[in-house]
Amino acid sequence: MSSPLQTILGLFLIALSAALLALVAIVLLSPAKPEPVPATATPTFTPTSRATSGRQTPAATPGVEPVRCQETIGQVADETYFSDVSGTEQTYIVYVPPCYDVTNTRYPTIYLIHGAGLDDTHWESLGLFEVMDEGIQAGKLAPAIIVLPGGDAELFMNTSGGPGSYEAQIVDELIPTIDNLFRTDSRPEMRAIGGISRGGVWSLEIGFRHPGLFNIVGGHSPCLNLNGAHPEFDPLKMTDEPTLKTQRIFLDAGDMDDCKIGADEQHLALENSGVAHVYKIWPGRHENALWEAHLGDYLDFYTQTWPKQQ
Repeated sequence: MSSPLQTILGLFLIALSAALLALVAIVLLSPAKPEPVPATATPTFTPTSRATSGRQTPAATPGVEPVRCQETIGQVADETYFSDVSGTEQTYIVYVPPCYDVTNTRYPTIYLIHGAGLDDTHWESLGLFEVMDEGIQAGKLAPAIIVLPGGDAELFMNTSGGPGSYEAQIVDELIPTIDNLFRTDSRPEMRAIGGISRGGVWSLEIGFRHPGLFNIVGGHSPCLNLNGAHPEFDPLKMTDEPTLKTQRIFLDAGDMDDCKIGADEQHLALENSGVAHVYKIWPGRHENALWEAHLGDYLDFYTQTWPKQQ
């Protein structure tokens, strides 16, 4: 006959067994918990900084329509490169058109050289970039990269061309730098060069001597009457070069411009050699107000043959 203690212990073991069986049944009969589904990753693009080196364009997402770019103004940056010609760092300003960072387009390039005693800010101070932005938005001007060279002041004023000159800085150093850092269309018909005053002498000299780089050349109030260059580097003496007949050339000056004499001489030399060109005489003196008033005319000429829709 069982003692009361044995009876209690037996009942406890029976209850414990029943509880364990119930727990096992709950676990076995419960529906399996679904595996978590990983969330779809959304690409995050790092905004491009105002610095212009090493630009990256995000790759298009398959199956997603690209959003039309709504930018209305270009980007401007101050940049430098090291010049072996002068042994110093040289500055330049670069403008890229609206939507440059969201396309893979290669753009034409305009190089615009400042006047004597000034620097790479000269053209910008005239309002060049605002005129370019407005022209692009109005569909009147083709989007383009604009480069405003600085350059060594001594070379700018006291050399005439060839090795070791300001020309060498532009041709051998700056242009390769720009083509390396930016999406340029490097064909000569997609590259223009122009300049004001002393810069206009340089733009004519460089453009005429390098038709394989520049198909479009402009000189704005070029002071050729004060130049005194060796004939090899004097634009007035280059007009018999047959390559000039393949280039688009623009000259202008003010009717009271101190350098109109030089512009007139270049016009007559081109005319006598049968070289087609545009020559404009505007009301005005040899001053910023003259060139500022005609920024639209200059940009219209430089971009005239380039596609307006990118």
